[in-house]
Amino acid sequence: MARPPQRQQRLFKELQHRIQCGEFAPGSRIPARHELVKSYRVSPVTVQRVFDRLIEEGYVEPRGRSGSFVADAPPHLNNYWIIFPHESKDAVSPFRLALTREAQKFARKGQAKFSIHVGHGGNFRHGDYEKLLHDVTTHRTAGIIFATAAGHWDETPLRKEAGLPRVAFSHGPDGPADIALVRFDRTSFFELALDRLKALDRSRVALLACTLPAAYRELFLQGLAQRGMETRPHWTQFVHPHGAAAAHNVMQLLLNPDQKTRPDALLVLDDVLLEHATTGVRDAGVRVPEELTVIAHANFPHPVMATVPVVHLGYDMTGLLERCVAVLTAQRQNESFSHVTLAPAVFADEPVAVGNPVTR
Repeated sequence: MARPPQRQQRLFKELQHRIQCGEFAPGSRIPARHELVKSYRVSPVTVQRVFDRLIEEGYVEPRGRSGSFVADAPPHLNNYWIIFPHESKDAVSPFRLALTREAQKFARKGQAKFSIHVGHGGNFRHGDYEKLLHDVTTHRTAGIIFATAAGHWDETPLRKEAGLPRVAFSHGPDGPADIALVRFDRTSFFELALDRLKALDRSRVALLACTLPAAYRELFLQGLAQRGMETRPHWTQFVHPHGAAAAHNVMQLLLNPDQKTRPDALLVLDDVLLEHATTGVRDAGVRVPEELTVIAHANFPHPVMATVPVVHLGYDMTGLLERCVAVLTAQRQNESFSHVTLAPAVFADEPVAVGNPVTR
């Protein structure tokens, strides 16, 4: 596509900047076309083309004889990008599906608009990366939500562009120091899960996950010891998400009836494994919940369905997204905000409260 003529481009950037910096606030009237022709010494055709582009990109709304006005929800205040890690089309994570569905709800309510990018830093093979890059470098986005390791993007404008609000989900105990974090509180997850199992008189706990940082492994072991419960090294199993089907065989080995001692409780920490894992439990001939209690991670309100009865314990995607937007808005408006927000785990039948700040 050919670049617009120089004067047209200059006028567009000038008006765009005046909208983005707040000189022309949402709902305010833009100077009339004849005023701009006179002020900038350009032709009426140039001004019309600039207005056409401002309207097309969502900055301006024409209101007949009343003139043209800044949109109530211009892109730099209302349009967000969510960045997910690359996944195969056949293995889309439940987390991505749940967060995307909640983003779509926001859009339907007119609260915000979210665009989705899936990939790694600077991967131009994904068709929407150029649009993402354009929105970032022209300040057409209200903020970036990293639903993946932000380090993948260190050498891109997504991390380097000055003044760009950013927030990242943290699945581990640490995260980038220069980005606001919404951290999934694994401590509350293990405490709630083990307390529930203790109340159900379960004492032998197995764990299935895709991965588990050493700090959380230690947290799990300490929690068991504090409650007089036990596990064994081979009762902790890991399955890669791209090979989630292997969780079926893992469960059949773990629960083989020929063993002298079998677990009477199972924690499934990654819901991408849940369907295959519970099918394996069923095929092993274990009666659930009579012989085995299964507590499974969930992304509410979209838990993954299981093939045996399970207790869902997880995190509220609606609240997480609301918190991300609040943090990005605070950054954009130069207001104070907590660098780290803990997202506590909750059971499916308990009220959700997201947004407890943690100073750092």
